[in-house]
Amino acid sequence: MMRLNFIVVLGVVFLLSGIVFPFAASNYFYATEGNVTVTSEDFTSNGTSYSIIYFNGAPTFLLKNGNIVNDSSEISTVVYNYYAERYYPTQQELNELSELIKKYNESRNNGYDWKNMEEYKCREVLFTDKRVDINGEKLWCHDDASCDMNAKLLYQAYSDALGLGSYQPLLEPLKQFSYASYGTDSILQNISRMLENADRSTIVETVDYIKTSIPTLRRYANDIESTVFRTPRLNDSADRSACQLRCYALCPSFDLDQDTLAELETKADALSEKVRPLASYLQTSSSIYNNTMARLGHFQNQTKASYYNTLFEPIESEGLAVESYARNVSTFVTNTSFNMKIERLSELRTKIRTGIDSRNFTGLDADIEEYSALVSNVRQSAVSMYQIYNETLATKNYAEMIFFEISTKDLGPIESEKLTSIKENFAELNERFGKGLSPAEYEELKANYTSIAKEEQALLGTAESGSMSKVMLYFRGFARKVNNGIAELATRTNITNVKEIPENKYIAFGGFSLLVFLSLTAILFLLFLYFIKICNYSKMKYVVIAGFLLGAIVVAIFSGMLFVMMQKTSTQATLDEFLVDLNERQNVAVVVDTALATETQKTAMESCGAAVAKSIAENNKTVVVYNLGVTGNCIKTSGSTTSSTTLDACLREIDAMDSVIYLNPSGTLEVPKLYTAYFNKAEIYAPSDYYTACPLSTIFR
Repeated sequence: MMRLNFIVVLGVVFLLSGIVFPFAASNYFYATEGNVTVTSEDFTSNGTSYSIIYFNGAPTFLLKNGNIVNDSSEISTVVYNYYAERYYPTQQELNELSELIKKYNESRNNGYDWKNMEEYKCREVLFTDKRVDINGEKLWCHDDASCDMNAKLLYQAYSDALGLGSYQPLLEPLKQFSYASYGTDSILQNISRMLENADRSTIVETVDYIKTSIPTLRRYANDIESTVFRTPRLNDSADRSACQLRCYALCPSFDLDQDTLAELETKADALSEKVRPLASYLQTSSSIYNNTMARLGHFQNQTKASYYNTLFEPIESEGLAVESYARNVSTFVTNTSFNMKIERLSELRTKIRTGIDSRNFTGLDADIEEYSALVSNVRQSAVSMYQIYNETLATKNYAEMIFFEISTKDLGPIESEKLTSIKENFAELNERFGKGLSPAEYEELKANYTSIAKEEQALLGTAESGSMSKVMLYFRGFARKVNNGIAELATRTNITNVKEIPENKYIAFGGFSLLVFLSLTAILFLLFLYFIKICNYSKMKYVVIAGFLLGAIVVAIFSGMLFVMMQKTSTQATLDEFLVDLNERQNVAVVVDTALATETQKTAMESCGAAVAKSIAENNKTVVVYNLGVTGNCIKTSGSTTSSTTLDACLREIDAMDSVIYLNPSGTLEVPKLYTAYFNKAEIYAPSDYYTACPLSTIFR
C-alpha cells in the first residue's frame, strides 16, 4: 500500500511540475463543461517556444515547449515579455506622435495674419508672460490672486482704449486664456517628456495620458481661439461676425492646427488599443495561473480518483460479496462482535466510495488498508461460523435420514417405544434449531443430534440383527416377490387395474393367502393319509396325526403372515424396498402440494422438490415436478421448461406416472408412507426446516 502511495505522490509532483506529461487539453475539462472551444496563441521568447491556451476565450494555460508552466513568477515574466514584444509601439509610431505634438505646438505661434505672432504674443500683450516682476515674483495668471493682479495691470494699461470702468470684465477672459495657454504648455511638455522616456513599463501610461489629454487640448484650443482679446481673422467672416462689438483686438488672430490634434487623437486611440494587453498582462498572468492551478488540481484529483477507483474496485467487489455472505451467515449464527465487523465493513465501504467520488482523499489509504484487512477477517469469521452451522445441520440431516429409514422398519414393541422417544427428542431439538443461535448453542445442538444419531444407529442395528428380524426380512422378501408376480400377471393379462389391487386387499391378498393355505393343506393332507395308511396299526399314527395338526397350524400361520406381509410390502414398504422398486421405474413425478403450506413452508418445499427431482434425474430417469397450489392451477416443471396448466390435467398426468413422490407440509416429521409393487409412491410429511435442509434428496443419489 505504501509503495502505491509513493507512486501516486511522485506522479502528482511530476504533473504539477509540468515536465512529464505532454499537454492534452481534454484532460483538463471539467465534467460540467459542455463543448469547450480550445484556441492557442503561439510565440517564441528568448529562443523558447511558448503557447497561451484559451478555453472558451479565457486564458487558461501557458505552455513552455509543450509543457504546462505553473510558476506564477515565470508566467508573469513570460506574458509580460511577450506582450511587450508584440504590443509595444514601433519607433516609427512613437516618432509620429512626437511629430504631431511638435506640429501642433508650432501652430500656436506661427501666425495667421501676422507671421510668428500668435499665442505667445498675446501673452506678452496681456502681461501674463512672466515678463513683469511684482514683489520679486514673475507675473502670470495661474490662480485667483495672480490673475486678479494681472487683470488690474491690464486694466491700467488699456482702460482708456477699452473704455472700461473696472478691471472685472477682464478677469474671467484673462483666466480663460491664460489657463488654456499654460495648460496646453504643460500637457504638451508632459507628452513630449513621456514619449522621450517611454519604455515597456511606462508606454501604457504614456499612451493613455495622450489619449485622455486630447479633449482637454481641444477645449484649451477653443478657449484660445475664441478669446475676446483676439483680433478677428481677416479672411474669416464667421470669426469677424463673432468678434463684432465683442473682441478687444489686443492680441493677434489665432488659428491653432486642430486637424493635427484630430490626427493625434486617431493615432493615440489606435495605439491605445494596441498596447492595451500590456496594461492587462498582470490580469492575464493571474488568470492563467489561477486557471492552471485549478485545472491541474482538478486533473490531479481526477487522476487520483481514477487510481483509487482502480485500486478499490476489486477490493470493493470482494468486500460486497463478503458482506452479503456475512449478513446471510449472521441470520443463522448470532455473534455481537461479528455483527459489529459487518457494520464497520459497510460503513468503511461507504466512506471510501464517498471519498473517491467527492475527491476527498484524506485518510483514504488507511481506510482502504483497514477495509481490505477487515474483508479478510470477516470472510474468515463468516466461514468459521457458517461451518459451525453447517456441521450442526449435517448432523441433524444425518439423524433425520436414519430416522426416516428406521421408521419404515418392522419394529417390536420395545423398539417402537424407543423410536417414539427419539421422535419426541427430535421435535424438541428441532424447535430450538433455527436462525439466530450462538456458536455455543449450535455446538450443543450438534452434540445432541449426534447422540440421537447414535441411539438410532443402535436401534437400527437391533432391528436388523435379531433372529426374528432376519426371519421377517426373509418373509418380507418372499411377500414382495409374490406381490411383484401378481402385479406382473395383472399387467400382462389386463384382468384388472394393477393400482387397484392394494385397495381390494381382502380379495387379492386374502384370496391368494387362502389359496396358498388350501394348497399347502391339501399337500399336507395327502401326506397325512399316506403316513396314516402305513402306520395304521402302530402307535406312530398318533405322531402322524399330531404332525398333521402341527403342520396345519404352521401352514395357517404362514398363510396369515403372507397376507400381512403382502400388505406391508405393498402399502407399508421399507425404504430399501421402495428404492429397489423405484429403480425399476422410468417416469417419476415429484408432487409439491403447497395448498395448505405457509409462505415459509412453500418456499422450502419448492426448493426441496427441485433438489429431489435433480437427484432422481441423475439416475437417468425422466422427472417432472408438479406444484399444486391453492389457485386451482398447477405449475409443471420438466427440465428447464416450466408451464402452467389446470389442476385436473396435472392429476391425470400424475396418475399416469410410474412413480410419484408427494411432499406435504406438517408441523412435525412424520413416518413416511411408502408404496411398492403395484404402484410406486412415497408420501412425505415434514416441517419447513426439514425441507430447507432437504436430506431427502440425498436418499435418491
